[in-house]
Amino acid sequence: MARSRFVLALIVWLTTSLSGFPQKAAADQQILDFDLALKQYLEVEKKIGGYIRTPNGRLHYLRIGPRTGQTLIWLHGTYGHAYDFLDFADILAARGYQVIALDYYGHGQTKIPEHPVSIYHLADDLKMLMDHLVIDGAIVGGLSRGGTIATAFYDAYPERVKALILADGGSVSWVTEVQKLSEEEAGQRFGQFEAPVSQAYPTQRQAYDALQFGPDSSKHFRKLNAIQYIDTVGWSFNYNLAQWLWEDNLEHVLDGAFRPTTVPLFEASNTMLNPSIVYRNLDVPMLIIDPVKAGDWLMDFEDENRALRDQHPEWITHLIYEDTYHNMQLDQPEQFRSDILAFLKKVGR
Repeated sequence: MARSRFVLALIVWLTTSLSGFPQKAAADQQILDFDLALKQYLEVEKKIGGYIRTPNGRLHYLRIGPRTGQTLIWLHGTYGHAYDFLDFADILAARGYQVIALDYYGHGQTKIPEHPVSIYHLADDLKMLMDHLVIDGAIVGGLSRGGTIATAFYDAYPERVKALILADGGSVSWVTEVQKLSEEEAGQRFGQFEAPVSQAYPTQRQAYDALQFGPDSSKHFRKLNAIQYIDTVGWSFNYNLAQWLWEDNLEHVLDGAFRPTTVPLFEASNTMLNPSIVYRNLDVPMLIIDPVKAGDWLMDFEDENRALRDQHPEWITHLIYEDTYHNMQLDQPEQFRSDILAFLKKVGR
């Protein structure tokens, strides 16, 4: 149940940030942007993009930086994709690091598998990718659900992990705060909600034109990585992803929190992961980035993160970001990068 403070607002965020509100200024500018963006996207993909076929589908990834450098594998948060990390990846590459950024199931250019999968299936895929790229060991990190997947990878393949970076995910069970409440109380806290119906478009251009963009047009091409072609449906972004993640309504959220063995495998594995067990014998450096914001009851994990740090003070660095939203990568980008760079320097090469 990898949900941030916007467990409910996430649906609203997805609508406003991906569906095209506010609309772009002029149709001719939309067309110009698409043509240029598509050209840029294909050029970047040719340079740093790649795919690997695994038993669970075709996994898309970016590979940036020197092949001989220390490797950082980064796993994005829910509704994100590999290109979210590109700016920082370029900074890291300039300092000699190799960065692998993944699109995991249902995100970016990696489709939802046709059979049931768990976060451990994704850990297997990541190990297969490392073997394919001849990477014996790596620093593995992630934001939100990406941190949970990093924890699952450490659980399954600890010998392949040199260090861990967990940015508000993966260090504490997601249901910690929810299960302090009764199911009725939790339902009242969340409130009723329903994920919007996913939209699909006949062409890639139309899907692109439905997206919302920031002011920096040089980065517009990255949005194309969020658009997938779905057979029998058309072009879409995050198509039915909330439904597949079991986050599309209150009833499903409560099922995941209180009846995890009854929900689909991916959500069940995500909810039932217990970092306290996984990290009982931690023996690699770990950075925990812990954003704190008033009213964020669902993600109030300060005490649990401190307790984990106190169990392994020789391994864990626990940083608290005051008055910061869950996605500190966007809310505090300079601090986020500075702290990770300092941690990487501490880990060494």
